[in-house]
Amino acid sequence: MSRDHMENLKRSYFAAQAVQEHKRVRGIFDRYKMAPIEDNAKEYIKAIVSLEYGKKYAAGDTTASGGSDDNDDVIRRKERILHTLIKPDELNIIKQCAIDIAEASWNLHNAPTGIKYETDKALGTDKHVFSILGPHLGHYYGDIILVFKSEVMLHPDANFSPQAGTSFASGSTFKHRPWVKDPGTEPERIKCFHESKLHCAVPGYEYAAAAELIVISGLLKNTINVDVRDIMTRWKKVDSHQVLEAHLPQLVPLDYIEEVYIAKNLFDSLTPAAQESAKKIFRDSLHITKHEINLTDTGGGGSQPSDKSRANYQDYVMSALIEKFNKRKDRTRHLHGSVLTLAPSAFTDHIMLPPTIGQARTQYLRTHKQSSNSDDIYIYWETMYGDMMVTLSDERIDPDKTQPDIQCLVCYIAERPSTITATYSETYSYLNAGEPYRHSVIKITGKCSSSSRTFHRGANIENFLTYCLKIEKKTGQATLSHAGPNSIYCYET
Repeated sequence: MSRDHMENLKRSYFAAQAVQEHKRVRGIFDRYKMAPIEDNAKEYIKAIVSLEYGKKYAAGDTTASGGSDDNDDVIRRKERILHTLIKPDELNIIKQCAIDIAEASWNLHNAPTGIKYETDKALGTDKHVFSILGPHLGHYYGDIILVFKSEVMLHPDANFSPQAGTSFASGSTFKHRPWVKDPGTEPERIKCFHESKLHCAVPGYEYAAAAELIVISGLLKNTINVDVRDIMTRWKKVDSHQVLEAHLPQLVPLDYIEEVYIAKNLFDSLTPAAQESAKKIFRDSLHITKHEINLTDTGGGGSQPSDKSRANYQDYVMSALIEKFNKRKDRTRHLHGSVLTLAPSAFTDHIMLPPTIGQARTQYLRTHKQSSNSDDIYIYWETMYGDMMVTLSDERIDPDKTQPDIQCLVCYIAERPSTITATYSETYSYLNAGEPYRHSVIKITGKCSSSSRTFHRGANIENFLTYCLKIEKKTGQATLSHAGPNSIYCYET
């Protein structure tokens, strides 16, 4: 998690959220898919975490959230209800997760990890998880190496920059990259950092990143005749602040970790509970190497640790990752678009995707010839369970102010219907010209521009479903339909 989120852990609300999103707790919710179970469990979790936090606060501290008697009462009542709804071992899992995460969250808040550069707040990078888009040779950050799935870079809050954000603020990036002029002042340098960021939703990002790597790798030899080996040779020699720095969302689920590398004696130094938890969560993705590293040596700066045991361990992991990259490079598809996993908000929160429709079209036409005179717009996306909304608006939706002139097209996909009930039941999927805050009323009345309660009839709903929103600019007509394999069986629009 980000440094900013660690600071929020002083409030029990944020720790309770972490419990609710824990893989084992989420697994129980998904197993039943029943609102009464999830709602009661969430209240149960909040009360347990609040009780645990209350124990940690000093007596009389006004920041404590609720009295222990109130929390005890909620815990007893919710426990009584949940005993009738789920299995005893599932209730124990929820309870133990809540206690453990409350303890860990409190400890993390009081001893946050990370180097904590003050410049990070000015750059806004304190709201991200730092990583390297490629092999990470910043050994001074620790010896447990996490490899994230590439899909995490499709999140709207993810981006990457040609070098570390702090190198922009200090001005060092302008020395390493002389083709970019140093604006001189910190505000202008920070502005330059934001303008240098790339996102995988924007077509052409890979060419911009490749050009950056080619030029900087050939700078000393004054050439652009550079291949992957030249790029990797430089990468291994320079400090990790001089390579592509990725800024991930402030909370990254463990499911997005593809592999974990840890030296044997470092793993052995963990508590038995931590060892067991790591093995359960990561399974075959956990690589405990045979290396015995020096756990007290800081390793110095630069790309190579001064301690030989740590240097050998780092070289081993980097070689394994580079070999993996080489096997993938010929068949790996370029990442485009955005992937989102959002917490429920009753459709009151709106996440803005990096490119607007107009920007996406302009970017597309830079590299593709316009093959049609049609002004029609097609928007495609996939979703797993439905119950989601896409809103198009002519200005950014601001929940904190009235926007009387805003124009919106709301496209709502109903939750996929149950396959185990005797009768077919589906709520409204709809299109509506108006603000999205009328959703709760439309869902009941169906009064909107166009709606359907059989939109998913005949669809294979066991996997991701693909949808298409077509907008005819000349007539103003909007059409929502199925795309992909389901378009063969579902004709409802």
